[in-house]
Parts: sequence; structure tokens; C-alpha cells
Amino acid sequence: MEADVVSRVDMLEREVRRLKYMVEAKTLYEHIRGELRRVKSVDELEIKERLKKHELLKNRINSRVVVEDPQAVLDEVIGDRDEAFS
Repeated sequence: MEADVVSRVDMLEREVRRLKYMVEAKTLYEHIRGELRRVKSVDELEIKERLKKHELLKNRINSRVVVEDPQAVLDEVIGDRDEAFS
């Protein structure tokens, strides 16, 4: 009788460890998937914003191709670029 109880307790302990492992693995999997979705959306937004800033900067450069003081325009563009990508 006592041996049956001990074997039953051992079996239940193994089952509890197995279930605990399954819950931890599932929770970790869900956490990682959630983080990947969050990071992907942030990266997409950042890329779109950088592309938009790049287009604006390119348009400003193209609109000022002929100028009297090219160095002043270049200094302004470099300042805008540094501001856009910081």
C-alpha cells in the first residue's frame, strides 16, 4: 500500500514538472512573439520616418542646385541631415 502511494506521488510530481515546463515554454514563446511584433512595428515606423526625412532633404538639395554661396547651402544641408538622423 505504501509503495503504491510513493509511486503515485512520484508519478504526480513528474506530471507537475512536465506541466510546469509546458507552461513556462508556452509563456516564453508568447512573450518572444509579442516582442518580435513590437520591435518589427517600431523598426518599420523608424524606417518610414527616415525615408520621409531623406526625401525632404533630397528635395531641398535639388531645389537649391544653383546658388550664389554653395558652401552656405552645404553647411545648412549637413546641419539638417545631422538633425534628421539623430
